Amino acid sequence: MLSEKYPEFLAQLGELAKDHFNECFIDEQESGPVLIMSSPSPFDEDEEIAYSVQVEDGQNGFVLLQYNIILFTDISEEKLDDLGRAVCYIDPTLPCGNFILIKEGRLMLFRQCAIVPDDIDIQTAIQYSLTTLFIMERIVFNRGNELYGLMNGKVTLEQIKAAQAAQ
Repeated sequence: MLSEKYPEFLAQLGELAKDHFNECFIDEQESGPVLIMSSPSPFDEDEEIAYSVQVEDGQNGFVLLQYNIILFTDISEEKLDDLGRAVCYIDPTLPCGNFILIKEGRLMLFRQCAIVPDDIDIQTAIQYSLTTLFIMERIVFNRGNELYGLMNGKVTLEQIKAAQAAQ
């Protein structure tokens, strides 16, 4: 049962992922352990992006796997509304996951969740998780460039809207 073995699952996942990331550790939070990882930002060489993986017991024989990538922090107040609109154009074109703008925290993340059977074996959950993280990373690196360009005045909201309409 993954709900009973999720600390072991997170530890093994972190061990496999550590060669890909700068930092990889388990943070004990009130809601339970969370695997935290970081890597260089593809948008700004002086920044890092953070990843997290968390398991939540969904009861009734299922668990929720939550994956997050924090792309941007300290977003300027002036860009928040445009970024929110841009996300509305980009999200429907994504094969999985969605961008989330948290205005109060002035940050943007990319999230993907999965509901899996609680009796999934750890190795299958790890394989699924690594695949999911790498797919998410590819989406973030590709589509995050548009959002980063919008934040820095190199791309307009109209250009993002037109690009999404052309797809």
